[in-house]
Amino acid sequence: MDKFSIILSIIALLTQVELHVHLDGAGRPETLFELLREKKLPLPGNGTFREFKRAVQVQDPKDLMHFLSGFRHFAPAFG
Repeated sequence: MDKFSIILSIIALLTQVELHVHLDGAGRPETLFELLREKKLPLPGNGTFREFKRAVQVQDPKDLMHFLSGFRHFAPAFG
């Protein structure tokens, strides 16, 4: 493997490692809501933006699992 290929491999690994760090703040709720609607993916509650925002914004997380619970609603928008 040449030096260039090694450098590209390292950069690819670093990029993958950093992706999860900013995922919860990577998109505005309005943008994520629109992406989910465009992709015809399920929305929480009655499907309104208000319900979506309530489901994904955790105000007072009790523990890590509670904090991460909103990810199930918006993570599909990134796929």
